Formats: sequence, C-alpha cells, structure tokens
Amino acid sequence: MITKYNKSQLNKIIGKNIQRERIARDMTVNEICEIIGTTASHIRLIESGNRGTTSHTLLKISKLFSMPIDRFFIPPDMRNFKEEDNPSPADVKRKKIRALLEIADTSTLDFITSVIQGVNIYTNDRKSDA
Repeated sequence: MITKYNKSQLNKIIGKNIQRERIARDMTVNEICEIIGTTASHIRLIESGNRGTTSHTLLKISKLFSMPIDRFFIPPDMRNFKEEDNPSPADVKRKKIRALLEIADTSTLDFITSVIQGVNIYTNDRKSDA
C-alpha cells in the first residue's frame, strides 16, 4: 500500500531523517552549515519540519552524508533498522571523517594525506624505539 503524505508531513519526515543522520555522524548543526553553505537557523527549521528544503540543499546534505537521497523520504517508523543504525563510537567518527572527506578539495586532501603519513612515520618510529 502506498501512503500519501502532505507537504507538512513530508517536511517532518525529511527533517527528522536529516537530524538523525547528522547526530549519527556526531556532527553539529553549525558544522553542517559551514560545509553546505547555509545558516544554522535554516537547518534547525528543516530538521524540525517547520520548513521544507530545496532539492539543491537536500542533494548537498546527501553528498555530505554519503547516502542516497531517497533515504530522506522514508518515515522513521518504516525503516528497516540494522546494525548500522546503532553504530559504535569509532564508526560514528569514521562516518564523520568520510562525510568531510567527500567534500574536500584536492589541496585539502593532499594536506590530510601528508598529515596521516607523518603520523604513521611517527608511530612506527616510536614502536621501533620501544
């Protein structure tokens, strides 16, 4: 059976799903705003369901979270909850890092790569000294 939702109901479904995914990635509203280029009040209105979102903003959020855009339209009570819906703290951090890497430019990725390589060298040096 297909359920029809009015605009207000759909806004609430999308908003709750955005909020849920943001929290699952341990991201703040301000972090989302900085990354996608909007205001905190705008995101809060969307998450509360008091304002709809544009397809452009939803696409940015979808890319940020590295998830299909259609997941935002599934009511929370109709989702099939899996192990991934209750991630470990390490998995939450990995998702946050993936989301940030997804939108990073080439120079930022080069910098991050060099930092990680430096940490690996430092870690290996400390192990060999022990």
